[in-house]
Amino acid sequence: MSQRLRGLLATAGLVLAALAPAAQATPVTVRIAGEVVALERTPVETTGAAVGACAGNTAAEAIDKAVAGDWDQLAFTSTILDETHTYTEMDYWNFWINDTYSQVGICAYTVQPGDRILMLVQRDSPTFSATVFPLALVGVPASVVAGSPFTVTVNEQRTDGTTTTPTPASGARISDGMAVLGTTDASGHVTITLPAVGPTTLYAVRSGNVESDSSAVSVVAADGTPASTTPGGAPPAPVGLGPDRSAPSAAITGIDEGQRFAHGEGPRRLRAIVASDPSGLYAVKLRLTRNDRGRCTYFSGRFERFRLNHKARCRASAGSWFGVGDRSSVDYLLPARLPRGRYVLDVNAIDKAFNRDDARRRGGNRIVFYVG
Repeated sequence: MSQRLRGLLATAGLVLAALAPAAQATPVTVRIAGEVVALERTPVETTGAAVGACAGNTAAEAIDKAVAGDWDQLAFTSTILDETHTYTEMDYWNFWINDTYSQVGICAYTVQPGDRILMLVQRDSPTFSATVFPLALVGVPASVVAGSPFTVTVNEQRTDGTTTTPTPASGARISDGMAVLGTTDASGHVTITLPAVGPTTLYAVRSGNVESDSSAVSVVAADGTPASTTPGGAPPAPVGLGPDRSAPSAAITGIDEGQRFAHGEGPRRLRAIVASDPSGLYAVKLRLTRNDRGRCTYFSGRFERFRLNHKARCRASAGSWFGVGDRSSVDYLLPARLPRGRYVLDVNAIDKAFNRDDARRRGGNRIVFYVG
């Protein structure tokens, strides 16, 4: 029997037996990992408000608050944030709680403080076995000394529909959203260092898996100096140079403003160059948005695919920036050639004094181009 069928039976039997709403708000987090849409880890508080046929203080209420009611509000969920899965291709929304496949449905699960709710798109094999599993990043310390190595572990949370078994995930990449810090070995272990003082968030990704939940780390100096309050933990400007108030200048290369590519010949490499800066380069970020006949998406560097922006569909500013390192020459390889659509590609450079190249210049740090 597939996970989906087990979930349907469990939910049907338990939805009416959900516990009565608690008098106190319950803090939890919710993530949505669809194939088109995604919602980052979002903190919410359940308050006991019923959602459709589901009682309050359940996973259903938490999901409803996280997506602001933008889903079908059904116990047997088909649509979240305009993305629908009805098992026509053995695909469906799958409910996980705290890195474990839930044995009950979203209406039957009463949330507990600190719960981490995940809704992911599952696809069954021809034998009705699950094929999509989330990663779990474990062993991340709350605080580390800058430049000191530490080891973390990544597991694939495999389930047979009854038991969830953590299995070492080899080849998983650890990222801080700016760069890949290391790749796990056959045992799922990897040793990394974090050089910059400040707050950092780590997560694990691997092709074919749902990325891990994020883990916050405070990076302190060797003398115990607490995390910097500078945004992003950026180091201060070098001493002796005087205040640097000029943003580094970045420009896109390899694609011309207004260029048109034939269908099937869309670019795969995103290139840019950043001029030298007196403070030194801290980070370079890209943003790529697509409009295909009114359906607007943005490329997620974290998920490595395009995502639907359901709140502001057709503005470049609605896209998500993703880090591509700290070198002056950028050459980012997309997973595949870009399909049909109108694209806006932006590049932003940040120096070590935390000056940002925020002004958009067509033909410079912003290029509009077309495919198909």
